[in-house]
Parts: sequence; C-alpha cells; structure tokens
Amino acid sequence: MMNNITFLNIDWLLPVIFSAILIWLIFIWKEWYVSKSKRFLLKSFLAFLSIGSLALIALKPVRLVEAEKNKALILTPGYNEEQLDSLQKETRNLKILRYEPGEPVLEEEDKITSAFILGHGISSFDLWQFDGISSSFLPGDRPDGVIKLRYKEKNSIGKSFIIQGKYNNPKNGNQLVLKGPGGSKLDSISLKDAKNQSFSLKTSLKAKGNFLYSLVEKDSLGNVLSLNPVPVRVADRQILKILILNAFPTFETKYLKNFLAESGHKVVVRSQLTRGRFKFEYFNTERLPVNSLSEEILANFDLLVIDANQLKNIGGTNYDNLHKAIREQGLGVFIQPDLSLFNASREFPEFDFTTNNNSEFRLKEWPNVPVKTYSFIIQDRFRFQPIHESESGILSGYTKLQNGRMGTSVFKNTYQLILDGNTAVYQALWSQLIEKLAKKKNPVIEWNSDSFMAYANEPFSFKVRTTIQDPEIIDNQQNEIPIKSNIDIPTLWEGTTFSREKGWQFLTATQDTTSGFYYYAGDKKDWSSLRAQETMQQNLRYFNSDLNSNQLQKVQEPINLFWFYIIFLCSIGFLWLEPKMSN
Repeated sequence: MMNNITFLNIDWLLPVIFSAILIWLIFIWKEWYVSKSKRFLLKSFLAFLSIGSLALIALKPVRLVEAEKNKALILTPGYNEEQLDSLQKETRNLKILRYEPGEPVLEEEDKITSAFILGHGISSFDLWQFDGISSSFLPGDRPDGVIKLRYKEKNSIGKSFIIQGKYNNPKNGNQLVLKGPGGSKLDSISLKDAKNQSFSLKTSLKAKGNFLYSLVEKDSLGNVLSLNPVPVRVADRQILKILILNAFPTFETKYLKNFLAESGHKVVVRSQLTRGRFKFEYFNTERLPVNSLSEEILANFDLLVIDANQLKNIGGTNYDNLHKAIREQGLGVFIQPDLSLFNASREFPEFDFTTNNNSEFRLKEWPNVPVKTYSFIIQDRFRFQPIHESESGILSGYTKLQNGRMGTSVFKNTYQLILDGNTAVYQALWSQLIEKLAKKKNPVIEWNSDSFMAYANEPFSFKVRTTIQDPEIIDNQQNEIPIKSNIDIPTLWEGTTFSREKGWQFLTATQDTTSGFYYYAGDKKDWSSLRAQETMQQNLRYFNSDLNSNQLQKVQEPINLFWFYIIFLCSIGFLWLEPKMSN
C-alpha cells in the first residue's frame, strides 16, 4: 500500500519532515520543562497529529492507481474494418487516432493509459511513445507485394548479383523484372496465382561504383505497376595470394586452380608426384618455389589450401611456422575434405564431425542445383563459425585461431558442378568459402548498417568500428553526426542520421577521409509492402516482449485533504482550549 503513495511536492519532503520534527520536539520540551502541565501524553499526541496533518497538507499526498479510463484506438495503414467495428462495440469511450509516421501519436493532455494498435503497426522510430502504456497490437492482413528481400548490397566486380525474396498474393501473368542502372532488362520471372511465391533474379557485376538497380512489377500488358530501387555498391575485385599444397594431383584442385586464376588471384600450386618430387604451377605470379613452409614464404600468402594427408605429414619446424602464421599473421587455411579427414578427428582438434544420412546440399541462391556432400556434418562448438548450413547441420565453417582462421567443409567433388554446366554455382560456393577464410585486412574504419537503404526524412542507423579515439562523423553536407560508444565494445560506435533528400549519401570520419560509407536514400513510398511486413514483425516483438509487458499505466490520484484539515483543526482547537478549561 505504501509503495503506491507519493507526494506532489516531493522536493519539499526532507525540509518539511525536519521542520515538523523540530517543532514537535520544541512543543514537548515546552510542555515538560516549562509548563509542566497535566495531560502531557495526550497533548503531545495531539500536537503530533496537528503538525503531521499540516505537513501532509503542504506535501499534498497522492495515490498511484492503475488507470483504465482513457483508451485509444490507433489506426495505421492496412487496418481491418471488422476489427475496428468489433472493438468499438465491445469497448466504450474509445478515442480513435490516426497514426502518421514521425508525428506525436499520444498527446499529453489526452492522458491515454491503454491503446489498441490496428493495421501494419507503428514505425520502429515511434515505438518509444508507447513505453509504459498498456498496448495491444492487432495486425492487419499481410500486404500484397514483396514482403521479403535478400541481397548483398556490397559486392565486387566479377561476382554474380543475386536478389531473392517472397511475393505475397501474386497475380497470374504479372512479371518481376530486374533492371540495370540504365533501365535495361537484366532478368525476369513470371508470377503465378498462389498464396505467395519465392523469386530469384541474377546478373553479373562488371564495373565498380555505386549503382541503382530497380525491381519492377509489370502487368500482362507491360504496364508498370511498381518500381522499387535496389542500391548496390560494387568494389574492385580483391586479388588474393593463394598457396595450394596437395599430396597428389586431384581433379578438385585442377578445377579450383583454374577458377582462381581466371578470377585474377595469384596462385601457387605444389603437387607431390613421388617421394621427394614435386610439380609446381604458377598463375598470375612470379615463380616462388615452396620447398618448405618457412615464415618468410608463408608471409607471402593470404590463404593456404591443403588436403588432409599433406597437412598430417607436416611436422617439426614447418608445423610450428604454419600455426604461427595463422595466429600472428592472420593466414587463412582451408583443408580439402576427404575420408581421411573425417576418420582422423583427433589429429584435427579444430573440427568435430558426426555421420549424417544426407548426401547433397543446395545453395539458397540456386535451390534447384544439388551439391554433393560426404555423409558427415560438422558439430557446432565454441569459437566455430559456420559458413554453409542446412537443416541437417553445418556443412562448412572455420575455427578462429587468434588472427587467423582454419576451416573445412564436407563438400564432395565440387568440380562435378562445372561438368554438369553449373559453373555459376561452383563459383559462388568457392567464392563464399575463400572470402570467409582469407587473411583479413584491418581497415582503420569499418562501416555497417542493418538497413539496405535509407528513406528521406526518416532516421537511418549505422555502426562504426574503429580504433580512432573519439571519431567525428560528418555527412556530405559537412554536418556533424552525433554518435555514442558501445558500453561493452569500446571500438564500436553507433549513430543515427536523417537524409533530407533522395539519392546517394556519404558519411566519413574527419580523422580518416580516405574511407567512407555510401548509402542510398529513397522515397518513403518505396518498398511499401516490404516495410509494412517488417513493421508488423517489429510491433509483434515489441508489444509482446517482457520489456513492454502491457501493464496499465499508473496515474496520480490526489488524496482528499479535507480530513487532514479536520484533524488539524480538532487537534489545534483542543490544545488552545485545554489551558482555559484547566483554569
């Protein structure tokens, strides 16, 4: 009960208590030592009541009560009319409000204590307005259109650009078309009558820069129904130095070295022919005989591709040099899988394999192309990072060893993909493995955002990872963007900016202007279906979370001061009359 009592003039609490106690003690001293009157205990008690009542009148006590009176109905785009009618019939005195992103939803004078949110929900940057308010979210129907989208917004020359997603309630005969920056048609897919339809569109990236592709929906007559921007940042191809060591020549290495060489990487291949005899091959690089794994030789490479038998035969100084290069120089190692790897897990403590009945895997980008695998999966464990996963388990991944990485996979005879005409799948599979395992450069600043694009006049959040002390971030208008550091990770900073106009925007640090972050700001009408679906998911998580437990807001209800006045008047009246009555 006392936990729900507070005071309007809480700032006066200590002075009032101190003054009341002082006055009461003076009264007791006067009655005991000076007046030496009768009824000492009674008069002391009445003095306590009168002084206490006066103190409470000054402090103005209030009760904290759960308020249920002021309820609001928040209408957002996509709300269901039947839900609205039902709530209006069941709940009286509902105040209906229409939500506009970025505008105040609940005015202070409304004193709203509980709310129903109908439709697609409240934008993430406005959810704070519902903190402490009992809220129920009643989602509307899924919007028609693209409700899921996945693509890699930062890419490099030569790689395939793949955009995938899910379209809700497609109309038969309509088309989704991927268009290039110049408006040329690159790929398309026909939509069919269904509850929802997955799609995948592809093209190749041939030049570096910031490009604006677009995903266009057309009807059967070719009329444009919607056009949404797809911003892509394309960087130069990263040229890696790769060393391949094999205990004997294999078809897997033959096709792998050709792919790496055609991609522009500098490749050195050493294959053992007989005991003490090796065959060396060089692609895009000068001759560099690798007779041993010395520190100087390993320092020249970003990635080592080695089969299990060859790795098991490395011992002594070569073994020490290899692990030193991994841990200190950041060298990446990929162990080509075979049965000897799976059957000798004690010799490779970085991995733990278990048998599995599945013998194929499909990349998300190519769901119709099977990739053969051994009947094993890799067990997940501490410090192990998966690269490829299926419903059965992990198929490829790596263990981080200080600065470097050691990885492997359970893929079997991947060159068969090329023989079957699936070269693009082969290239994507190996590109993903190499990109994750190769030696990493340590840039001064790394930029990242959870959103693939921004929207004009809406907040856009980004993250900066840097060793610079107190970095200062500015935009392309030279405006400084405030950022805050992460409590747990001192090198991680987070910030939010607002783009006033559409187009490519740029952020950079004043301490290092050589590296920056480009992002695209679109119109708030872009990707309306996708944003509506994401907003519904965010609202379901927010309003159903423990953090926002939908408890009723407590309001202050003043306690009637009438009885305090009565107690004060009665007590002070008796104290005034008592001496006269005694005389």
